[in-house]
Amino acid sequence: MVAFFLERKLLNERLGRSMLEWTHSGFSVDASIHLPAGSSKTREALAQYIVRPPVSLQHLPDSRRRLIRTYGLYSSRARGTWSRQPHLVRLAPEGWKRDHPPQPSLRIGPPEEPKPELSVSAKQSRAAWARLIKKIYEAGSLCCPRCNKPMKIIAVITDPAQVLKILRHLTPAVSLSAGTYSAVQSLAITCATAGATLYYTTDGTDPATSGTRQEYTSAITLNEGTVHIRVSAEKAGMVASSLDAGFYTVQFDTVSTPQFSPVGGGYVGAQTVTISCGTTGAETRYTTNGTDPTTTSGTVYTVPISVSTATTVKAISHKSGMTTSTVASAAYSFPLPGAPTIATTAGTGKVTITWPAVSGAASYNVYYRLGTTVSTATYDRKITGAVSGIVISPLTSTKTYAFIVTAVNVNGEGAASATRKVRVK
Repeated sequence: MVAFFLERKLLNERLGRSMLEWTHSGFSVDASIHLPAGSSKTREALAQYIVRPPVSLQHLPDSRRRLIRTYGLYSSRARGTWSRQPHLVRLAPEGWKRDHPPQPSLRIGPPEEPKPELSVSAKQSRAAWARLIKKIYEAGSLCCPRCNKPMKIIAVITDPAQVLKILRHLTPAVSLSAGTYSAVQSLAITCATAGATLYYTTDGTDPATSGTRQEYTSAITLNEGTVHIRVSAEKAGMVASSLDAGFYTVQFDTVSTPQFSPVGGGYVGAQTVTISCGTTGAETRYTTNGTDPTTTSGTVYTVPISVSTATTVKAISHKSGMTTSTVASAAYSFPLPGAPTIATTAGTGKVTITWPAVSGAASYNVYYRLGTTVSTATYDRKITGAVSGIVISPLTSTKTYAFIVTAVNVNGEGAASATRKVRVK
């Protein structure tokens, strides 16, 4: 970017070359600054800051301009005189004293008469303190924030406990630290100032101005989920104080997902399905009509379920103080055996029928009829419990018969084989 400015003659060449030699560049971010989500002005200011050029001529300091100022004992003028002023050496940091041990005087001539330690009156000390506060923080510590008239110091409080009490005159406090919890929590808000009114928000907005703020009257119940608690303390005649308590997450332990035995799948014959849950004391509800059960709907599981037709079983488990389990599902089917592949051999007044075994079949049925068509609904004769190699007789010679075979298991009768038409010898 600097090279681009130099090429376009937009930057002084001497200054530009100096900037290119800098070892560090960029900008800093102050994470302590809070930008309210509902303020359009702060969003606009943030957007302008983001889209501004990375190098702005208006931000470059003038030559030899000092950007850091020190006052009091740390000023450049005072540092050079520390070692010559005992009352300053006494106030200097211990580290400086270690690095600057007393040196023997090499003065030639009559010794100087010792100078008495300078004494600074309390009035001068207070005035200097006020001036330093104003220079550094740009705030008049002796100026009334309401009427802007000068104030007078009438006492100095040095007891840390009392100073802390004053600083917290309206600061609210919460009974629970921000964080993640596994059970419902109760959050209390207190304020040391009698008569203060407390307000709070759970969405992170400013409780002093937010339309969602609520007046605190009793402990806040933190249920499952995440909230951002902010608190404000207000009292007539006093400056309001606020506290960003932080994010509170209540994440219950989750009830174990129900398990089915046997698992869903295809079975021959009715099945007895049991449902179990690994969480002790949890209640399980189930359905067999395909709908999802809830903590209040469905049948409470107490005994195993008998399933003999195609059925989808769904179950859910729940327990007070824990997150409800996910819905478990198991589909049970009871397939019929497949269709046999038959072969026929014509004989004198008879026909022999054979077929390979069909998986899952317990027995076979043979249907036949005089003519060229036959079905399980239209036939002349049905033979149950047939086995491969069965001989059908007596049959009328020179006549044509139609034959089919079906496989059977406990679920029922499967599809019929292809029709075989045979002319009897």
